Amino acid sequence: MISESFADLEAARLITEECARRIDEFGAKGARTYIQMIKYEVPARCLNVVDRAIQVWGGGGVDNMFLVKSFAYMRCLRIADGPDEVHRISVGVSEGRRVLRDSRL
Repeated sequence: MISESFADLEAARLITEECARRIDEFGAKGARTYIQMIKYEVPARCLNVVDRAIQVWGGGGVDNMFLVKSFAYMRCLRIADGPDEVHRISVGVSEGRRVLRDSRL
C-alpha cells in the first residue's frame, strides 16, 4: 500500500509539474488539456492515498479525524469544479482533435 500511495502521489506531482511547464511555455490555453486532467487525476489519486491510510490504520483510521476530514475534503474536490466525467470527456475531445490534426501532416 505504501508503494501504491507513493506511485499515486508521484504521478499527481508529475502531471502538475508538466501542467505548470506548459502554462509557462504556452499559456493557460496551451495547457488546457493538462489543466482539465489535473482536475480529476490529482484529487482521485490523493483520495486513494487517504483511503489506503484509513485501511492501514484499521478501526483507528475511521476514528482519526485528520484522515476522515482529509477523505471528505478529497471527495469534495472531485466534484467542486465539475464532475470528473465532464473533465474526462473534455480531455478525450481535446486529445482526439490533436491526434486528428497531427495525423493530417
